[in-house]
Amino acid sequence: MELLLTRNQKSGLVGGIKFLLTAKARLTDEELDAIKKYKLSDTLLYEKPNDGPNMHSITSMLAYRFAVPRLHVHDLVDGKTIEGKDVVEILDAEEQIIKAAEVFHKVLTAAKSFGGETVHTFEPA
Repeated sequence: MELLLTRNQKSGLVGGIKFLLTAKARLTDEELDAIKKYKLSDTLLYEKPNDGPNMHSITSMLAYRFAVPRLHVHDLVDGKTIEGKDVVEILDAEEQIIKAAEVFHKVLTAAKSFGGETVHTFEPA
């Protein structure tokens, strides 16, 4: 698995700048097969931290659910762009996505070894 991250920027509607981070994974056929076999496509890998919704209405809770950037396995496979208001926000998202991809790679590696046996040897201290 390879993780491709692309940083870009664009002009906002009122003259500001929006920062963009696109994440996409290059996966082997074996890794893609594991995603299908173990139904990992909808696994959540990253969710942008936020203060949370205003809990006064169902509408605001639903708006929050769809407004907060999330990255699922299927997004990583297809590629997804996340927008941020500043560079710090994009760098934080990038760091979290890299960590999530590392964990996801471990999941894919573990999935290949199920049905077998692993031996761990520990030396005395």
